[in-house]
Amino acid sequence: MARERFLLGVAAACSLLGVGAAYAQESGEEGLDEIVVTAQKREERLQDVPISITRIGGDEVSSLQLTESLDIARFTPNLNVSAIAGSGTQPNFFLRGVGLNDFSLNNSGPVGVYVDEVYLSSFGAQNFLLFDVDRVEVLRGPQGTLYGRNTTGGAISYFSRRPTEEFEATGSLELGDFETYRFEGAVSGPLSESVRGRAALVRNFSEGYFTNLQNGRRSNGTDATGVRLLLEADLASNLTALLRVNADFNRTPFSQYEHLGLLDPTTFAPCTQVRIDNNECVDALGYQDTSPFYEGRYDREGGVRRDAYSGSLALDWTLGDVGLVSITAYQTDEGVLEEESDASPNELLAVTLGNDTWTLSQEFRLTGGGERANWIAGLYYLTEEVELNNTVDLFRALRPVAEAIDPIAFPGGFDPDGLALGAPILFLRSTGVQETNTAALFGQAEFALSDRLSLTTGLRYTWEDRSFNPSAVLEEPGFSVPLYENLPLAIDATNFSGRLALDYHLTADTLLYASISRGFKSGGFNGSFLFTPAENVPYEPEELTAYEAGFKVTFLDGRARLNAAAFLYDYSDLQVFTLINSGGFPVSVLTNAANAEIAGAELELALRPTDQLNLSFTLGLLDTELVDFQTFGGQDLSGNELVQSPGAVFSAVASYDIPLGGFGLLRPQIDASYKGDHFFSTTNDALSQQDAYWLVNLQLTWVGASEDWELGAFLRNATDEEYLVNTTDLSDFGFVQQVTGSPQTFGVEARRRF
Repeated sequence: MARERFLLGVAAACSLLGVGAAYAQESGEEGLDEIVVTAQKREERLQDVPISITRIGGDEVSSLQLTESLDIARFTPNLNVSAIAGSGTQPNFFLRGVGLNDFSLNNSGPVGVYVDEVYLSSFGAQNFLLFDVDRVEVLRGPQGTLYGRNTTGGAISYFSRRPTEEFEATGSLELGDFETYRFEGAVSGPLSESVRGRAALVRNFSEGYFTNLQNGRRSNGTDATGVRLLLEADLASNLTALLRVNADFNRTPFSQYEHLGLLDPTTFAPCTQVRIDNNECVDALGYQDTSPFYEGRYDREGGVRRDAYSGSLALDWTLGDVGLVSITAYQTDEGVLEEESDASPNELLAVTLGNDTWTLSQEFRLTGGGERANWIAGLYYLTEEVELNNTVDLFRALRPVAEAIDPIAFPGGFDPDGLALGAPILFLRSTGVQETNTAALFGQAEFALSDRLSLTTGLRYTWEDRSFNPSAVLEEPGFSVPLYENLPLAIDATNFSGRLALDYHLTADTLLYASISRGFKSGGFNGSFLFTPAENVPYEPEELTAYEAGFKVTFLDGRARLNAAAFLYDYSDLQVFTLINSGGFPVSVLTNAANAEIAGAELELALRPTDQLNLSFTLGLLDTELVDFQTFGGQDLSGNELVQSPGAVFSAVASYDIPLGGFGLLRPQIDASYKGDHFFSTTNDALSQQDAYWLVNLQLTWVGASEDWELGAFLRNATDEEYLVNTTDLSDFGFVQQVTGSPQTFGVEARRRF
């Protein structure tokens, strides 16, 4: 089925190409702005790069009000992303259906996240504030012949604005409902003839839109700060150094879950789906959440405490026709997430996730070329240590009952064997230190076979070694019962991967391309709550072979740009998240499915019909299927869709400049995004399904005549759509956790440029 859809996608792309090529002409002065990307580690026009890329410029980040790293998904076809529990928590990126639906902070996803060419290895550090951004580039498909870290899904690169040779400064202030404010500022300029500097700051706060009916307090907001310093120096006429220091601080109160009961209030037998949908059911302690959306009753109000620091030194040295780049980077990420896991006023389930991570990486790149060829060769090394400290507290509300029944067997209500009254009553601490060392050699060369036809070849060799020493201890005042301590786990892997592509310039404004690429992601260890040594089974590496064809065309005298691609993936041993029963407790672990097939297409269209009107559209189509997968419990999930993989996603942005004479202009803007039906679990059941929905945002902005002032008002989620961005099935506790998307919000904004 996936292959048939791939062929249909290619046919559709070819038909669109015919339309674009028929109107292709040389670009006019009043056409679209030319887009430059560095996806292949050199500056090129987007329309000349034979890779499926979405680029969002810094001005677009501001005008679309993209405030966090996750927000880019709304305008990037076939990119879906969510945080497991809201602002400041670890995100899950899914690109063309390839992602990792895991919360464990010792694992990394198959979509690489980079900031200023430095790979962010820590899950927690990938959810950060966007500020003073130059551009974002999203590369779809396996990446490894150009980038230091190998990935099967793709790469997302965020680039900061560089120091400038002339003084400039910007500042903006946003005020909104729910006590929201956001300040962003930057200053840049020369410090001497050969040294330039830039400093940027962002502060983002909101009380949040969720109300705890127990005490009236709000949550699901944000409390985060980001600081960045850049220092650029010309050490010689052919040698430039860029020093970057960044700090992110998050103190967001925990984002509460919606609670959906699954058990009959009288018999505690499983409810029918109809009764569940009507919210007529309770959890294992009899709680039923009858409150409206964005409200609930909670006994625990935890939060996120995360401090992330990073520093990098990039040296760019030109040696004749050869360029040498060295990037040395060090990162730390320390965080604690305290969640109200049972989403209720009862002490049923409370989870705390803690991590302390440091990473050191070094990358060397050589580049060169001429009229007929361009090449790049690189060496990459990364070493990382992740220290985990996680706890889970089960059925604390039953401990007084257990102690009253048998104070000798259950002193303090705690069962040293982990089982009391037919259910586990315990406090489990799970710890461990994971060490990773990886190195790679990679390279890519592009050869001009003729004036129009080019061949690209790339190859990568990866070596990786990883160890983990998990421990699990039952704890309670007066008790400490080790289940296992410092298990000596270790894995290693080597892999060859590569890329082969052909591109053909049909005209000066029309590019055709086709490619085959192979991606690899190493295996690893589960950071979940596991009760026995036997359950600590490493998961294996995954591999993906991607077949892609596409075109890029500029037409209508440079006022229109149409890029499209169709792809087919053969996905082997993909790493998936599934539930097992561990000591009577449901635990999510990573394991390997046999394989999957993915097919789809993307389309991006930008139009400037007049000098005042700007339009852009994106469309992503996706068909995913687990070809052969049985869970530990024997459940056959073959034929199911991959998680976070809607069949269709769509976005549109329209803005119109209304001149006001010598008083500047007025710019109304509307953007809309559509996300089709999708699942949050490979079980593909009704409890993990989110129906299709639209999100619409409205803006009205006044821009001063000299463009140094902007004043605006906005309405986000204008239709007040209620939707979910993640769910976790906790049927063993009689309920489902549901993470909500943001409701309707409004506010005003002022921006000043100097």
